[in-house]
Formats: sequence, C-alpha cells, structure tokens
Amino acid sequence: MTQPPPSQPGSESWGPVTPQGEPDPEPRPRSGALPLLIGAVVLVLVLSAVLVVAFLTARTGPSGQPTDAPSSPPPPLVLPLAVDDLSRDPNADNSDTTIDTDIETVSATYNRAAEPNLVVIAGRPVAEPAAMLELVQAEALRPIEDGLCGRDPSGYDVCVVMRGNTAVLGLGIAMQPLPDLLDDTQAVAAAMNL
Repeated sequence: MTQPPPSQPGSESWGPVTPQGEPDPEPRPRSGALPLLIGAVVLVLVLSAVLVVAFLTARTGPSGQPTDAPSSPPPPLVLPLAVDDLSRDPNADNSDTTIDTDIETVSATYNRAAEPNLVVIAGRPVAEPAAMLELVQAEALRPIEDGLCGRDPSGYDVCVVMRGNTAVLGLGIAMQPLPDLLDDTQAVAAAMNL
C-alpha cells in the first residue's frame, strides 16, 4: 500500500481525494438546469391537476351530480281519430283552445253513430283535475272512480281524468249519464298513449 506523500508544513491536505490518491479539485458550481427541470415538472403536474378539476367541475352541476343534456320537449298533444265507437272528423284539426295560455291544449268533437256525442279538451301541464274544471268554470265537483266530474255553466256534465301531467276533459253533449261520460273520457285518454 502506498503512503500519501508527506504534507509540507503549513499546507493543509485534508479533504476528498481521488481514487489515485490525489486531492479532488475544487467542487464545480452546480448547473442551474436541474432546478429548472424540477420546476418544470412540478408546473406540468399542477397544471394537469387544475385542468382535471376544471373539467370535472364543468361536468357537474351545483349539487355535484353530472348535468344532463336538456330534455327534449314532450311530443305535441294529439287526440286520436277514433276510440271504440267514437270518431272525429279526420279533416278537422286538433284545434288549440284558448282556455289558458300557460298550458298547451287541443280539442275535438267526437261522434257516435254520426251524432255529436263528446267534446274532448286535453291540456298540459296541469297539476290536478280540479284546475282543468276551474278553467271551464264547472261547478258541483265530485270524484267518480279515477276522475273528477262536475257541470259546466251551459248545463252539460264534464269529467276530467289525469294521465301524468296531462288532463283530459270530456264534455257530454248527448246528455249521457256520468258513468258513460267518464268511460268515454277514460277511453280517449288511454288512446292518447300518455
């Protein structure tokens, strides 16, 4: 094994040495590239996290639930041309009534054995059957089966049945009994596929 050369008096020889036994030259100043590289990586990670949070926030509503695309409007109200032995003139349009501008309404007159029998008015959105009867100013309201019936100011019986948020009102112009009027109104409502 070799001995390190004797140090000269007054010189300090303590410090790191190379494998050959020579003292290391002065340490080099560090390059500024490494901190810049670390900073760039951290910046990319932070920006990625911000973009992910922004995407998720834009995708969810205030409640944190994903927002759905706006629902399509319901199909237009259309009264059937025929139901059982009731039929309406196919050339007559489903006329829009002017009962209330806040609800969509259609109406038609149905015949039985070629005689006018039933006027039907369908409207939506309607919260409850009594609201539809109020619009036609019906009085003496009473529930019958799944409908609500009354008498309009002209003296005709009227019945309303609800299907979802749609009210179907039948006005008996043939002076039929209330159970028959309600059955006809229910049949028209069922044929509307609400």
